[in-house]
Amino acid sequence: MDLIAGLSIKRDSVWCLVGKEIKQMERIPCVHVVDGIKFSFEPARTRNGNSQSTMLDNIFSKAFSFFENYQASISHLSISTHGPYRKAVQTDSEGNARASIEKVTHEDTRFAVGGADLGDYVTTYFGYAFSQKTSIVHDASAVALGEFVRRMQAKRVPFSDGDPRTKTVVALLFGRGVGGGICAGGQVWSGHLHSEMGHISVGMPRNDSRISTCQHHGHDCLHGLASTDALNVSSDGTMTRQQMYQLSQYVARLAQTVTCVLSPSSIVIGGSLMWQNPECLELIRTSAKNLFIKGKASYFAYDELLNEDFLDLSDQSAQHFGTLYSASTEAWRTQDRFYAV
Repeated sequence: MDLIAGLSIKRDSVWCLVGKEIKQMERIPCVHVVDGIKFSFEPARTRNGNSQSTMLDNIFSKAFSFFENYQASISHLSISTHGPYRKAVQTDSEGNARASIEKVTHEDTRFAVGGADLGDYVTTYFGYAFSQKTSIVHDASAVALGEFVRRMQAKRVPFSDGDPRTKTVVALLFGRGVGGGICAGGQVWSGHLHSEMGHISVGMPRNDSRISTCQHHGHDCLHGLASTDALNVSSDGTMTRQQMYQLSQYVARLAQTVTCVLSPSSIVIGGSLMWQNPECLELIRTSAKNLFIKGKASYFAYDELLNEDFLDLSDQSAQHFGTLYSASTEAWRTQDRFYAV
């Protein structure tokens, strides 16, 4: 039987899922999970020698072994990870195609997971075996797709009424980095590579005199003001009330920008900062209402949407299931089977 697979890579874990597509109605994938496993590792901010590389090498080896058990039946493998990246398909001296991930950045640090280059591990373990049936999806895009399907299946407002092709979910992730992903009508939207909402200039509130920590952009770059390092969050991820207030102001500003551009059905917010500090959500909703609705009148017709369904906390498993759903969606395409989505 044809199976689909998802490899979800986070900064401290690797999730492997194998599923069977039951049906796909109105462009909404419905997948039964057949098997799955999680491998955790100690996150590292920089490369720290052979021990870290050995540990990650062991984990990716186990991940490959897990998928190898189903390789003959897997029609498509989707891999999700943080960016920035780009696709690459290379041919070796013997004419064999090999898939790989390459970084797209001018930073001195490598495109890293756990302190080591992600592309090296993907290429080594999955480049040959899955090169012709592999796609890459940005982690925030996977969250958006996972939440889109979850909301459609639960018939949550406004997904309970109307054509699903008119519905859009935007996922905003705040942690060591800041990212955003878009799912429109059950399809991941990426553009040329993938969106980089974390580097949007959203303007600074008057009560914030901090200097952006972003090395590449201006003084009001979102990544340099609303990430873990920018907010000086403690190592255990717990935020003070002041830090939560600062974060809420920037999340609300990004939500306003996204709403002006995309008019989404729902905006879900996640990432380590949000999942470890869920009480921040109410501060975000309050900040958003202050931006969207001024006094008795509002330029935006979003008064009725500023509720729990419009601004919501994303499920922590959304990336993993969204990655699997992406494999389901991508399996319908027949050309250029390795590309970024």
